[in-house]
Amino acid sequence: MPVSLVGDIYRTTFNRSKAAGYEGSCYTLLRQPERALSALNEAAVLHDLSSLHRRSMHLADKGTVYAQLGDVQTACALLGEVLDVTE
Repeated sequence: MPVSLVGDIYRTTFNRSKAAGYEGSCYTLLRQPERALSALNEAAVLHDLSSLHRRSMHLADKGTVYAQLGDVQTACALLGEVLDVTE
């Protein structure tokens, strides 16, 4: 039986965007960068990333994914954005 994210009666604020973000983070830790990037892109589409914390976590995860893919320039650019957001 699939878990429904509708009707958050306990006010967890858990939603499809957060689920996709966590999925992307897990795939990053499992060193499956293609699957991680797909999930992280889905999370970005589902959420506007206006929260500085969410945006920095999303950028850091994407930077890690690009590092795993061997794209050092993109990884460094994304991680530099994390520093800008944090600052």
